Amino acid sequence: MGIDSREQAWQRWSNATSFEDLCALAVEFLDGDLPAFPGWMAPDIDEETDDWVPELVAANERGFLTTASQPGTCPALSHDGLPWSQRAFVVGFASPALVAELRDQVRGTRLRLLDFALDEAGGEPMPAARHGDREYLFVGTGEGPAEREVFAQRIGPQAMEALEETRYVCLVDPVWGRDDLLWAILANDSDGGEYK
Repeated sequence: MGIDSREQAWQRWSNATSFEDLCALAVEFLDGDLPAFPGWMAPDIDEETDDWVPELVAANERGFLTTASQPGTCPALSHDGLPWSQRAFVVGFASPALVAELRDQVRGTRLRLLDFALDEAGGEPMPAARHGDREYLFVGTGEGPAEREVFAQRIGPQAMEALEETRYVCLVDPVWGRDDLLWAILANDSDGGEYK
């Protein structure tokens, strides 16, 4: 049974004492049972995420605290007649051990896995969306400092200490519109197999 009050939901976040607690709360949010997530203004996920909830839940259950994601979308005409497409990606926090596991899983595929210390900036921005000739929504850089601040406003000191032990992770499929490989890797049910 879910929590109806956002105030109660924020109290759950502030009472978390471990990184595992944060991941469990993320699962509740993804399942629609908790109407709050740090940095997210809405009480639930975007509609485009609905099809990938099982994979995101599996990732959080593995210890990848996902903070943002989007599916890949093949080129299609947008409302103004210009082509529009997306690259699949997911970003968030994970332990160094899980980062190593993910790195093994993506080896031999075309997926890009980048990880950063929480106080590290840099990296190479990769566009994750394009509309006509305009590329936007860039991922692939160290956003740990900003993301850490978002969580610092909502979680208690013990959980924050645990979060500090993680790395900021970005997993991106560079193939525009492909929407299967990244999610299989995320759910830990494929090592990439035939996909390259």
